[in-house]
Amino acid sequence: MAVSGNISTQNGDIMTITMNTPLYGVNSFTGYTDDADGEVVERYFTKEFSYSINGLSFSDWETLSDVNLQAIIANNSDFYVFKFQYTHVFTGSPTDLESNLKFNSVSLNGNYEAPEDIIIFTNIFLSQLIGINDPEVLRWAFNVNEKLYEQGIIPRFIIRGSGNTIEEDRDYIDFWWVVAHYFALFVAFIRQFQSFDSNEILLSRYLKQRNLFFCEDMSLLKMRVMLEGYFKEIRKRGTDLIGMRVADDDSTAVDGELVRLMCRRYYDEFIFHQPRNCEVGWTVNRSSPLFKGLTQHRYLTKSYEDTEDIVDLNAYPSAGGGVLAIATDGDMEVMSIAADTIGEFAGISPSGSDYSIIDFTEEGILVDPTLDYEITFWVKQTVLAAHFSFGVKAFDPNKNEISCIDIKNGADVSWFFDLKQLNRNDKYYFIRGIIHSKDKDLITDDEVSRLNIGFGLNMRFGNNEVRYIIPVIGVTIAADVANGIQIWNLRVNPLKTPYNTCFVQVANFVQVWAKNRNLTQKILYKGRYFSYPLLEEIVRHYLLNYRNVFKINYIVIEEEEFAPPPSSDDTLLAVGDGTYVGDGSGVFIGY
Repeated sequence: MAVSGNISTQNGDIMTITMNTPLYGVNSFTGYTDDADGEVVERYFTKEFSYSINGLSFSDWETLSDVNLQAIIANNSDFYVFKFQYTHVFTGSPTDLESNLKFNSVSLNGNYEAPEDIIIFTNIFLSQLIGINDPEVLRWAFNVNEKLYEQGIIPRFIIRGSGNTIEEDRDYIDFWWVVAHYFALFVAFIRQFQSFDSNEILLSRYLKQRNLFFCEDMSLLKMRVMLEGYFKEIRKRGTDLIGMRVADDDSTAVDGELVRLMCRRYYDEFIFHQPRNCEVGWTVNRSSPLFKGLTQHRYLTKSYEDTEDIVDLNAYPSAGGGVLAIATDGDMEVMSIAADTIGEFAGISPSGSDYSIIDFTEEGILVDPTLDYEITFWVKQTVLAAHFSFGVKAFDPNKNEISCIDIKNGADVSWFFDLKQLNRNDKYYFIRGIIHSKDKDLITDDEVSRLNIGFGLNMRFGNNEVRYIIPVIGVTIAADVANGIQIWNLRVNPLKTPYNTCFVQVANFVQVWAKNRNLTQKILYKGRYFSYPLLEEIVRHYLLNYRNVFKINYIVIEEEEFAPPPSSDDTLLAVGDGTYVGDGSGVFIGY
């Protein structure tokens, strides 16, 4: 006779299969299913089972059948351990050659009802890591309970039944089962620390105890990056790197600590900006006691380049029509745009009409519809004719276009103005188009609703779904004639601050626009969350250096946004860049 693994080769071979993990929560057994290879009329397995409630004493062997299993009086508070015995039977002629039988699996069927929660256990931190009846807990408890019952560990003066049988020692076994189960929980808990960096809960607690700040829904992979680069994360404090944003699929880096603290989603507006000293306080031609504008803030731009000159033509989206080039005009590097096909727009615009294939991380500019924005640039019309147009395309996170609304009449529009002619072709004109927040009232006053150039109408966002915009600036010709414009210093930035910027004698000022989604963790997740005052105290105490004065402009979180963030499998847009002021070199803020 021989048994090799799960294969029986001869008549009379016996295979015994013992369950590795006890069953619990069973109200009744209804039958079984198994799988074996090689069984025929003259060659098969006879099948038996035995079971134990305490893991110490087993019932007599019975034929494995649905009827016998149904005869077991089950209780969902008991723990069951089953053994199965498969015996190789061959009834053919002795002269016949025997073939192998292979056992694959056996499973029990029944009715399950989860036992009632033990409130004391579910209310402690331990329950977040292990279940009171997890397999590893029960295996350890059964193993130790068996050792405690056998002679040699518990002193002889601990009274047992005189016959030393399971039935007589029921009280003894039940008592020590509670002790073994209790300590099994601690053993399973302690074993978690052998690889705590593989457990989200433990790693999260460790990082919090080391005073690193992050959102409760941060992935395990990102937390591991912080663990391995702990001192690197600490060194970023007091520098512009606290406001840096990285792609969600970047497995080698994490967002800056301020971004993590705000629990920013990839389509949330986030602006981290340090104005120059001349851009706050009372400065001639720049700011005054009641001034709120941000037009001249050099480093506050969400455009495709953060320079006044046009440096990289490929940074600007275009559908490919016409001729776009970088030209030198005096001491300025400008973008020259000329149309070469009648009726075809040439200039800055989405790169195609099928928006679903556009990479909005490259072409889209992240915005929030509850804020006011301005798009500004200098333009010279090299050939005077009615072919100059300026507008904007707005999109939701799913790349669906959403019309903006003109601020005077409330009509759906995508152009500030279309096919206009400037007065002169030897000078640059400053043009500013304003996109107001979705809640802005209509403005009937012509002087206020018009663009600064004297024609066209400003806009407001169409609804709360807008997340990206793409400026549209260029020319369209109706006949084959000379045409062209030159653009310099294209900027997109918030229109204004909600406060006056006349901070007398204040240097090293830091402005932040962000949504405090950390506050919503109170609703969405277990764990800590920070109110506005507490969050600002953390920023002041941990993230900025002592020389900084800062102001966080909180963006309103709409009611429908109180929902869990999309999973990594969702087919929404990839991470947007927001606005990050700094070159990623860790330059100290205010130095």
